Amino acid sequence: MLPNIPRFSRCFKCGTLFWLDEESRVEFVADKDYREAVGTLELEEYLVALEMGNYKTEEDEIYLRIRLWWAFNDRVRAGKPLFSSESDKADWQQNLEKLLKLLDPGYNEDIIMMVEIYRNLGDFKKSRDLLASLQNDTVYNFKELIKKFEKEIIKKNTLVFKL
Repeated sequence: MLPNIPRFSRCFKCGTLFWLDEESRVEFVADKDYREAVGTLELEEYLVALEMGNYKTEEDEIYLRIRLWWAFNDRVRAGKPLFSSESDKADWQQNLEKLLKLLDPGYNEDIIMMVEIYRNLGDFKKSRDLLASLQNDTVYNFKELIKKFEKEIIKKNTLVFKL
């Protein structure tokens, strides 16, 4: 029920991209909604932030790359094509390939993202192999999630799907 507070945003007045951290101070205007005051980023803004190297840590880069990936997926959720141009497709693919290199196959959360990225990229064998390495732990049983991914892999679906 809490609002999704972004870690990276833009100033609603000047458009400057910035990290929201303990040192950041966001001034609120009485007639502005919080999401508007902080600024929801567009796909192009994530691209700019990554191109400018607007991150200090690997964790920050992962955050930006995941948000860019989700911004592309939002197009599909809205019933639009995933790409608007060939350069769009190249940006998408480059982002996913770089994100794959940053993820750690020793963590289930990262394995799930890697399964999805390889499926998105059309490498269904690699996606299936990683899916097989997913291990249940004391908190999560991945049986249903695995079934859903396997179904999409069999269909050779490269687009985002509803879990």
